[in-house]
Amino acid sequence: MTLTYKAANDATLSIYDVSGRVLYKHALSKEQSSLQLQANLAEGIYIYSIMDEAGSVLKTGKLVIIH
Repeated sequence: MTLTYKAANDATLSIYDVSGRVLYKHALSKEQSSLQLQANLAEGIYIYSIMDEAGSVLKTGKLVIIH
């Protein structure tokens, strides 16, 4: 899966299961605009969060994986 993004500053992408456990974490660079996700996630619903370097949440949302 490929994530495309625009970031003014460096940030961190985190993917959580429905119980709140972190399953995947990756740094997002303002120098790039896409990331090839290397997470082996089973089918299901997940929550993602993008946080800046200060820990402020920039975006959250739902991620649905269907194989």
